[in-house]
Amino acid sequence: MMIKKQKLLILFLSFLLIICLVGCSTKRTALTNDEFKIRAVDYGYTVVDNTNNYSNSSAEIIGTSQLLLNDIEIQFYELSNDDVAKNMFNISRTSFEASKEATNSEHSASVGNYQEYQVTTESRFMRVTRIGNTIMRVNTKVTNEELTIEVFEKMNYCFTK
Repeated sequence: MMIKKQKLLILFLSFLLIICLVGCSTKRTALTNDEFKIRAVDYGYTVVDNTNNYSNSSAEIIGTSQLLLNDIEIQFYELSNDDVAKNMFNISRTSFEASKEATNSEHSASVGNYQEYQVTTESRFMRVTRIGNTIMRVNTKVTNEELTIEVFEKMNYCFTK
């Protein structure tokens, strides 16, 4: 009887481990610039494709769009590869870190092909998220924090709040 319970327990724990491993995948799927625009429009947001503004300046930018919501402007970049995106993420992060004030909150996460960094100051809310070769970033008034996080969540570019 005891051996049967141990086997059931081992089977149950194995099942839980499999569920956790499958459900906790560290690889996220990045949107293309076109997918970003379609998803944003589907949610009712206004989107401007800025790709042509960068066509002569950098071969590393495949596409870029701007999501407009009230006075919030969220930038999205599809870049030539993950290394270029990591570099852009680090530049944004450094810029946001330099803007920190004495009273603020910040957090970061990095799992697999996903990175995010967020700072909330007395007056500003700043967030940058990287998935693979893409970047989604914002620097807006602190009063827009909740609405901005909602957009990041809908676009699946949010790991933590």
